[in-house]
Amino acid sequence: MEYSQEYKQGKTIVLPKGILKDLEQNELTNSLMVTDIGFYNKAYNHYRERKNGCLQNIL
Repeated sequence: MEYSQEYKQGKTIVLPKGILKDLEQNELTNSLMVTDIGFYNKAYNHYRERKNGCLQNIL
């Protein structure tokens, strides 16, 4: 899939599975479900193709 230059200027942060496991066991963070977060300041009409679906909840 080809991405526009504006999309490439964005930023995505993905938490490693080991950190997610630690967060699940922590009383303060075990109810949180944040795994990935991104910011794309010029992401008008962008799409991500996922041929096999994904394990995340995408909002």
